[in-house]
Amino acid sequence: MNFLNTKAICHFDVDSFYCGCECIRRPELRDKPFAVSQFNSGGFVSVNNVARKHGIRKGDGIGRGGQRALKFFQDRPDAVMSEVRKRCPSLVVLPMDTVWYRSVSNRIEKELKSKLKSEFDRRFGQKNRKLNPNYFGTVEKSSIDDFF
Repeated sequence: MNFLNTKAICHFDVDSFYCGCECIRRPELRDKPFAVSQFNSGGFVSVNNVARKHGIRKGDGIGRGGQRALKFFQDRPDAVMSEVRKRCPSLVVLPMDTVWYRSVSNRIEKELKSKLKSEFDRRFGQKNRKLNPNYFGTVEKSSIDDFF
């Protein structure tokens, strides 16, 4: 098989992205149960692994209004914040910080692009970049935490 003509697509999906971003900024949270909540009482958009061990899931922490409005949550009284707090009294709930999350996402994208360029240069040398600058591909962001 000629690998020079073979293309592969790699998908990078950062697990618990918002929680990961918060751990960069606040490393003391790494071993504590915590979640990131939406602004609209729609529940948690991210839950770290420590909180998951307490039975906390993405979407939990929803308000009573959201529970009534969203069919999926109507039969899940365990998802409202008062019940979540019973399962995990020490849960830290942080509000979303989209500006911070975008900056981390941009850093990840920049690092992936840098690694692709470094690998090309390592194999072929900078003077040969005219051969095929996209030999090792391109990086595309499909969402804040998904890269191809």
